[in-house]
Amino acid sequence: GTRLPDVLKNIEAISGLYERCAFVFVENDSTDDTKAQLRGWLSGRPDADLIEFDGLTERLPRRTERLAACRNAYIEHIKAAGYGDRDQLVVFDADEVNAGPIVIEEYARARDWLAANDEAAAVFANPDPFYYDILALRHPTWCPTDFWVEVMRDKERLTKPVARKLYCYDR
Repeated sequence: GTRLPDVLKNIEAISGLYERCAFVFVENDSTDDTKAQLRGWLSGRPDADLIEFDGLTERLPRRTERLAACRNAYIEHIKAAGYGDRDQLVVFDADEVNAGPIVIEEYARARDWLAANDEAAAVFANPDPFYYDILALRHPTWCPTDFWVEVMRDKERLTKPVARKLYCYDR
């Protein structure tokens, strides 16, 4: 995509904080030069892989289903490629949400906090006003369905802004 070079710069900056990295990109159905840009960036790097999932949009028309399929694919790939011995997994959407400059010191602070806390399993970005990927998030009680389904279900009882706050922003 057009913002991909900026995203790759951020990934490069983050990877500089680690002694050893592996890179796994999952890409599907691009119609621009995304694949070529990714191949160029990955070439010559050790432990650098591109999973191409062409035809996924046709098989899974819902974006949330494609996100889940891509996530499952990189998790399986990480296991199969032997990358599971790494200390941390960093998942990074390679689109405009991560194209802006990253404050590397803030990232390093979160990384160090995670490494120092045995009870913690993960650190998640939580941008204002809502978690970027809330549309795909599922939890049996906390977020059992697409929040828009809940907003539309309660449109008679709640105003749309109140329902969005309750089912999206408050989560």
